[in-house]
Amino acid sequence: IQNNWGVMFQSCALFTSLTIADNVTFPIDHLVHLDADTRRKIALLKLKLSGLDPEVADKYPSELSGGMKKRAAMARAISLDPQLVFLDEPTA
Repeated sequence: IQNNWGVMFQSCALFTSLTIADNVTFPIDHLVHLDADTRRKIALLKLKLSGLDPEVADKYPSELSGGMKKRAAMARAISLDPQLVFLDEPTA
């Protein structure tokens, strides 16, 4: 069941010490254990699906605007291809 849902918090909840790509692949690192190249490809795909340019993958959350952080958080929420995504305050 843990792989069937994702969550996106209103505050984004991105890890400030990790790059955006590492934030996106955080669930993958802890649940699926894929090789680094595959994780990177997934991160770039999910960023693109969330409306972010792949060049933000190597940036840190502090380097992004609020809207970009939201999209990065969405990329992380969908990183495991969940059937359901929970949104904290989706209309905020």
